[in-house]
Amino acid sequence: MRRYWPRKRRRLGLKGKFLLFLVIVVVLFFLVDSQLRPLLESAAQSQATIVSTKAVNDAVTEELAKQGLGYEDLVHVTQTSEGKVTSIESDVVEINLMKSKITSAIQDRLSENDIQSTGIPLGNLLGSNYLVGRGPLIPLKITLAGTVITELQSQFLSAGINQTKHELTLSVKARIYIQMPGYYTTAEITTNFLVAETVIVGEVPDAFTNVVTPSNDLPNIIMDYGADAN
Repeated sequence: MRRYWPRKRRRLGLKGKFLLFLVIVVVLFFLVDSQLRPLLESAAQSQATIVSTKAVNDAVTEELAKQGLGYEDLVHVTQTSEGKVTSIESDVVEINLMKSKITSAIQDRLSENDIQSTGIPLGNLLGSNYLVGRGPLIPLKITLAGTVITELQSQFLSAGINQTKHELTLSVKARIYIQMPGYYTTAEITTNFLVAETVIVGEVPDAFTNVVTPSNDLPNIIMDYGADAN
C-alpha cells in the first residue's frame, strides 16, 4: 500500500500545476485583451471610415451625374408676368426618386467593400510611445455592413441687394457596423453634397443706406445714396 502514496501525491501535484497554468493563461488573456481591444477598435473604425467615405462619395457623384438633374427639375418657381417670384415649390416625387436611387447606389457600393484587411504594428501593443508604428503588422480582417439615410435640405442665403441664393444640399448619413473576430464596434459618417442652386433676383431699391462705423450718433454717419435730400 505504501507504494501508491508517492504516485498519488505526484498526480495531485500535476493537477495543481495544470490548474495554475490555466489560471496564468486566463489572466494573460484578459490582460492582452484589455490592451488590444481599444487598438483593434480604433484601427477598425479608421479603416471603415476611410472606405465608407470613399464609397459614399463615389456612389453619390456617379449617380448625380447619371441622373443629370438640375435646379428646374427639382424645384418649380412661379412668377408673375413682370417676372416677380411669387412661390417656390419642391417636386416631391422627383426628389424622393432621386433620394431612393442614391441610397440604393450607396448600399451597393458599401456591399462591394464589405470585407477589408488592415493591420496593427506590433509596437502599438507594447504601450510605449517610442514603439508606436514600429514592428511587423498584425493582420486584421473586418466585415462591414451599414445603413444609409439621405435627406435633401433647402437653404436660402443672401447674395447681394435683393438677391437670394437658393441651395439644395443632399445630406448622407451612414452608420457602419464593424465586426472583427471577437469584437464589434460602429462608426458614423456624414457627408453633404450640393445638388443644385440658383440666384433669385428681386427688385433693386432706389436707395440704400450704408452705415460706415458704429456710433451712438447714427444720424451723423448715415449716408443715403440715391435718396431725395428733401
